[in-house]
Amino acid sequence: EISTRDWSSDVCSSDLRRTLQMLLDEHAVTDNSALTPSNEGGEPLTLGQLFATAEQLCKAGQNAIAVALYQDWLSDETQPLRHLAFFNLGSLLQSVGDTAGALTAYRNCLLLQPGFPQAVINLGLVLEVLGQTDEALATWSALPGQRLLQDHATDEMVTLALNHIGRVHENHKRYDRSEEHTSELQSRVDISYAVF
Repeated sequence: EISTRDWSSDVCSSDLRRTLQMLLDEHAVTDNSALTPSNEGGEPLTLGQLFATAEQLCKAGQNAIAVALYQDWLSDETQPLRHLAFFNLGSLLQSVGDTAGALTAYRNCLLLQPGFPQAVINLGLVLEVLGQTDEALATWSALPGQRLLQDHATDEMVTLALNHIGRVHENHKRYDRSEEHTSELQSRVDISYAVF
């Protein structure tokens, strides 16, 4: 089940609106249409507006408000493409060191869009930071296995996953396994050159 309120700094909508207005006043923002949690008439932000608003907030050093904005938007389960908002929220939380929050966000993203390659990569990185190396390796290992599926990860994403797997094995002095992944990477390169 998806958890949208499992965050450490939960801000309710009215507090969020007040905080956003204070931020607008503080930074003398003249066009505040993009910095409100809802459009005129109370309609929720579109996904694009959410991303733009969160980016502006982060640029203004207001990461906590950006997190709250994502949480508020994600609380509406009717929003389309929620997996993308969960992914961006996870990236934001990961960038500010909230690994537990990022872990939840990436897992929620993958519940909505299983196999979303960027979330798989970042989830593995968060698991690695949390010391859950075997789970990180298993997470990354899922990407190369998707090659035969219709909605498979790009070669770049698979290569990235294999690089992380090889790096982690090497860091843990599992050289034989690291070498296996290096060989798989080399065979992928050979195959891609053979296609051209």
